[in-house]
Amino acid sequence: MLLTLRKLKNMNNKVIVIIGITHHNTLSVVRSFGRVGTLVDVILYDGFADSFVFKSRYVQNAHVVSDIPSVLECLNHYYESAVVVACSDGISSLMDIHYDNLKNRYHFFHCNAQGKLTDLMNKKVQVHMAADAGFLVPATQLNQEVKLDSWQHYPCIVKPLTSAVGGKSLTICKNKESLCSTLVQHSEPDSMLVQQMINIKNEIVILGLSVGGEVYVSGVIHKHRELIGGTTFSTVKDIDSIPSSLVTACEILVKSSSYEGLFGIECAYDGTSYQFIEINYRNDATTYALCVAGRNLLAAYYQYIIGNEDWKSLINSDIHEIDSMVELRDIIHVMKRRVGLFKWLQEFKNSKCRYFRVKDDMKPYYAERNKMIKNFVHKII
Repeated sequence: MLLTLRKLKNMNNKVIVIIGITHHNTLSVVRSFGRVGTLVDVILYDGFADSFVFKSRYVQNAHVVSDIPSVLECLNHYYESAVVVACSDGISSLMDIHYDNLKNRYHFFHCNAQGKLTDLMNKKVQVHMAADAGFLVPATQLNQEVKLDSWQHYPCIVKPLTSAVGGKSLTICKNKESLCSTLVQHSEPDSMLVQQMINIKNEIVILGLSVGGEVYVSGVIHKHRELIGGTTFSTVKDIDSIPSSLVTACEILVKSSSYEGLFGIECAYDGTSYQFIEINYRNDATTYALCVAGRNLLAAYYQYIIGNEDWKSLINSDIHEIDSMVELRDIIHVMKRRVGLFKWLQEFKNSKCRYFRVKDDMKPYYAERNKMIKNFVHKII
C-alpha cells in the first residue's frame, strides 16, 4: 500500500524526508527541523494514515506505506534526491543494505560501505568495539556460547542480538534455571545475547554527531524513568557532567566505525563507574531534548550536508540544563502508581521540553490525547 496524504510541493534536492512510525521519536525529528523554520516530508511505514505525526504544522508532504520494504518504493517514486533521516534501526538497516544503489541520490546516515552499518547493529560486535575503545563492558556471550555450568553472572539479561530484527525486548534471568528456560525458547544460533545485568544507579545517553571524519560529543541525557519504547522523563546536561575519559571512549568508538550521522551511546552507572550498554547509529529520541536545551544536532547535520560553513555554530551553542518529559507516555507511571500524581504534575510543570504539548504545534498533542481518552473510556464501559 502506498498512500500520499498531501499534495506534493517544493520537491527540490534539499528536501528532508523523515522515515519512521507513529512514535514521538518521529514527531521530535519533525519538530527539530521545525524549530529552525524548515518544513519536512514524512514517510510512515506502519500503515497509520491518521497518525499524530502528520498533524504537525511542520509536515508538508505525508506518505503512508504498510511495511519496511515498501519504503524504498515510495522514496524512489517521489524523490530524485533528498536528505533522509531514519527514526528506527529497521530503516537504518534498509538504507544501509541498499547503500550502493542509494548513495548517489540520497544523503543518509552510513558507514561508507554497504552492509557495514547493519553489521555494527550486532550487540556482540558493539561490546567488543566498545571494550577496544576504552569502555568498561559487562560479561557478554552469544546464546549458543553460554555454558550453564560455568556462567556465574546473575542476574543476567537475554536480549535480541540486533534491534532491527528482534526489537528492544529483554528477559531478566535470576538463576541458572530461568536462564536455561529462556535459552530453550531462543535456541536459534546467533539470535540472542546473554549479558551480565548491571546494578544500575543511573542510566545515561551520550548524544553526538559524526561528520567529515570528526566526532562531536554534544550532550548527555540522564534518565529518570522509561518504558518499553524509550525514555519518558530525563534531565539534559552538558558533557562536563560525565568523566572526560568516557567522552574520549565515545569519540574512539564512533571513529572506529567510519560512521557519519547522529548517534546515541547508552551507558549505566553502577555507583563507581560507567559501563557500556549499546550504541544507536541513528537519531535517538532523546536528541529532541538536547535540541530544546540549545543544541540542534539534526539541523547541524542538514546544514553540513548542504554545505553551510556555519553549521558548527549549532553544536557549539550554549546548552541549558533542563528536564524533559514524554508526558503522554510518562503518565503511565502515575496510572500504575509508580509515581504520585502531585509529584508528576510538578515534574511536568518544570519540564522545559515536552514531546507532545508544544505551544506552537498543538495538533499532534490533541490528536494523541483524545485517542488516549477514547481508549480509556472504551475500556471502562
